[in-house]
Amino acid sequence: MNPIGALATFAGLTDGVECAAMKRQAVMTGVYVLAILTVFALLGTSVLEGLGALSRVIGFLTLAIGVELVTHGVLAAK
Repeated sequence: MNPIGALATFAGLTDGVECAAMKRQAVMTGVYVLAILTVFALLGTSVLEGLGALSRVIGFLTLAIGVELVTHGVLAAK
């Protein structure tokens, strides 16, 4: 699983929902489901494979945050 999966979960759970509290609950449900699936995926591997997978996930998240910061900086400069 990755952040793209979390975004797809969020989009699917909040499609057509108008209430802010329901959207918040849908987001939290998506985050919990993704966290549980990630834990089970990492528990099913050896320690070294799990660390490698975890470092890739953290690297991808760092890259996504960096891209977001650059995008906001470029848009703010315009």
